[in-house]
Amino acid sequence: MRIGIFVACLGRNDAGPETYERELISHIGAAPNGHDYHVYCFTKAASKAVPGSGDRVSAHTLWPGIRPVSASVTLPLMLMKHGIDVYHATFVPAPFQSAKSVFTMHDVSPFTHPHFYPVNIRRRLAPLIQRGLRSAEVIICVSENCRQTTQELFGIDSKRLVVVPHGVSGDFKPLDKSAAAQRVKEKFNIDQPYILYVGKLEARKNISRLLRAYQQFRDETKLPHKLVLAGRRFWDLDDIDSTISKLGIRNDIIELGYVPDGELAPLYSAAEVFVFPSLWEGFGFPIVEAMKCGTPVITSNVSCLPEVAGDAAELIHPESTEEIAAAMAKVLGNSHLREAMVRKGLVQAARFTWQETARKTISAYEAAASA
Repeated sequence: MRIGIFVACLGRNDAGPETYERELISHIGAAPNGHDYHVYCFTKAASKAVPGSGDRVSAHTLWPGIRPVSASVTLPLMLMKHGIDVYHATFVPAPFQSAKSVFTMHDVSPFTHPHFYPVNIRRRLAPLIQRGLRSAEVIICVSENCRQTTQELFGIDSKRLVVVPHGVSGDFKPLDKSAAAQRVKEKFNIDQPYILYVGKLEARKNISRLLRAYQQFRDETKLPHKLVLAGRRFWDLDDIDSTISKLGIRNDIIELGYVPDGELAPLYSAAEVFVFPSLWEGFGFPIVEAMKCGTPVITSNVSCLPEVAGDAAELIHPESTEEIAAAMAKVLGNSHLREAMVRKGLVQAARFTWQETARKTISAYEAAASA
């Protein structure tokens, strides 16, 4: 078959969604099947970021440089020109399409938690997601929780919904603690023990409560650990500086901004514990990345996170500052617990591979073609 893949996040340093698009294309292109893949991108930068371009994977830049126009007009024309049999929208669908389609549903938060999104983004995003759900022969859900909530919210026939979890790159692996710490010192100038958070700095990630919990943890334990935040700030976190100032922890917070994937493994490996108290996730890449690097994980007991973490993480209620602080004190105060969490985390993380994601996605393409 000829498979069309419409990407929206590739080449934009867009964390999880970009990682999904990049790794999926890389691994389906390398999978042992006879399909050809055409990847449709909004920009030349995105086209250049398409991995594995060659005989079986072709990258195409949509035009003009106005997204609504190129998605509405150019993309449908190119799908017809290239004789696409099945079209996969990895984030948002085209308004019009000439082939059977697969749509990836990342999570339902634009509908269940609309306050997480600016009004202008929500008004654009929600109708696009609904269109993708209506038109797709097969809907890929990135977790069982995502499948259940999508089915409940939209009343979709379960036969159209398949669960295809994300994978985690082989670049994430346990590194020697001393070597990792030396790399972190050289790259980020961090030479103290630290608690790590990786992800966007936005309201739904619960950053304000994480800061308050960290301040409580420091006051109660007197431990010297810094809190390292790796991720870009977003529109709805304007209060981060005032929160840090009010809590009196300015000298204890290390904010790194966006960190490329290639620099994350040492950062995870050198951390004493990874804390991810998100209020809602569709999958939760960082907790699996941390586990794969041999770092104990504290995460929320909501949405998909218990499913993805299995029995390897310390689970907390994300709206309880006290629970987050107590979990940090518990894990950092018990070396035997940390060792057990590391062992369980490595086993749990091994369940998530991009090869398996690619295999199940190709099966979704074949199911859509025969629908």
